[in-house]
Amino acid sequence: MSDDFRVPTSLNEAAADALRKRDPRTGEAEPDHALAHLAHALKTSREIAERSRDLSEALKRDRTMTPAARAVKLKSTVLSVAERGTTAIDSALNTLDAEIARLEHVTSSPPPGDPALACEIRSRLASMKPDARREALTTAISEGDDTITAAALSAPAMLSGFAKTELDAIRLRYRQARHAADLDRLGRLKTAKTRAELAGRSFVDFTRRAATDPEAMMGEVAQNATNEALRSLETIGKD
Repeated sequence: MSDDFRVPTSLNEAAADALRKRDPRTGEAEPDHALAHLAHALKTSREIAERSRDLSEALKRDRTMTPAARAVKLKSTVLSVAERGTTAIDSALNTLDAEIARLEHVTSSPPPGDPALACEIRSRLASMKPDARREALTTAISEGDDTITAAALSAPAMLSGFAKTELDAIRLRYRQARHAADLDRLGRLKTAKTRAELAGRSFVDFTRRAATDPEAMMGEVAQNATNEALRSLETIGKD
């Protein structure tokens, strides 16, 4: 069995808990279902990895088994429980993706208004010179004019005469002005997703080390050969 069976540091629920918003007065973490889901997944995968490591250490001390048999036992046990860890992380990632998508949608623009009026506003913006167009929209955002803001931000940039990168920058200004708390959470959830993806890769690599141990593979070949010989022996005289 490989001696390099260390638990990845990315498998730690503290990586999710650290991203929860805290009350500046009490230091208490505010509830966040997406981060709580990730914390649970990281805890599950960490415990599976730790107990797999402990099993590896116990098997090394078991002199009643050959090295190959110990490696086969470790592989079969780890693979039998590994799916729980990968399923937990995948589920947490799905929750994060859904919440990130929801926040990006609700903070992207005010609710669209009258379609005909919105079309007129976009046409008027598109007819302006670039500086005047930019000024008109940023002023609408600063003054809380959702009619003009929604007309521009809820439609493709070209319809208002903006370049996509320019409208995206103005959208960020809108989010900062009107959805500061959601924007902050959106950033923390995106960081959480990056950490979850790293944890998922690390967990798969951890379990793969047990599954591809050369001694385990040789042990399985020998075990299969033995089983085949036994089956052949048992058929004698049964024809």
